[in-house]
This record gives sequence, structure tokens and C-alpha cells, in this order.
Amino acid sequence: MKKENTKKFIVVAVILILAVLLIVMIVVIWRLKVMGQSPANLVVDSGATSEESGDPLASLADRQVYFAGMEDQMIGKDTIVELSNLPENEEILMSYEILDADTGESLHRTDLIPSGTHTSWIPGETLNTGTYHLIFHQMPYLPYPDSDSGYLPLTNANNEVTFTIIGEESS
Repeated sequence: MKKENTKKFIVVAVILILAVLLIVMIVVIWRLKVMGQSPANLVVDSGATSEESGDPLASLADRQVYFAGMEDQMIGKDTIVELSNLPENEEILMSYEILDADTGESLHRTDLIPSGTHTSWIPGETLNTGTYHLIFHQMPYLPYPDSDSGYLPLTNANNEVTFTIIGEESS
């Protein structure tokens, strides 16, 4: 009788251990999937004109604009967020406008950023501690002397993220 109880106990213990391991594996895989939802780089076709036209815009034919992705973050009041224009964009300049997704309020706008460089933004200088749903609106421009501004706006991209700013409020 004692041997039977011991065998039953061992079988039940093994089943429980396997069940716990399975649950842990499912949670780990789910977390990795969720964290991987925001791509590091979004690639959008610029839809430019053909090379046959002789137009300076012909250099855009079959080109792509590369957008730097942004992910959900928990940051401190003094954390610096880099707003980048990827080197693959070559002569294309990038501008960012950061908007509060809930109110539509513009929180920050950059000047034009040359490819391969970045500018910095400190969200804690604009926002208090708390959780914010932000839209990082990225706007690429091609230097184009024939336009009034000297630049031709290309396709745009939005990256919506959640930023949580932690730390003490400054008085």
C-alpha cells in the first residue's frame, strides 16, 4: 500500500512539474512576441517617378524611405530619446513631430535631420511623470531646388507607442 501511494505521489508530482514548465514556456514565448511587435525599422516605398522623365525626382525611382522605429518604454525624467534618420536614407532628410495620441497636442517638433545622424528629445522636460500614448510622426524630405521651400515632402509614417515617465516631480 505504501509503495502504491509513493508511485501515485511521484506521478502526480511529475505531472504538476511538467504543467508548471509548460505554463512558464507559454508566458515567455508570449512576452517575446509582444515585445517584438514594434519593428526596429519600418520600410515604406516612396512611390517616386520613373527614371525616364529626366526629372531630378527620377533618382527616387525604386528607392525606399527607411523609418526608425520606436518602442513602448519606461523612462526616467532625464532620459534622452534619440530621434534618428537612418544612414540608408542617404540625401533624404527626416523631421519628427511627437503628438499626444489622446489629445492631438504637438509636444515636440524637430528640424530636418541629415541621414546617419540624430537629434535628442528629453520627454521629462515636456511631460510630467505618468503614462502617455504618443505618436512619433516621421516626415522625410528630399532637397529639391525647384520647390518654394527647397525641399519636397515624401511619404510619412506614424509610430504609436506608450511612454511611462517615472521619477519625482520637480517642484
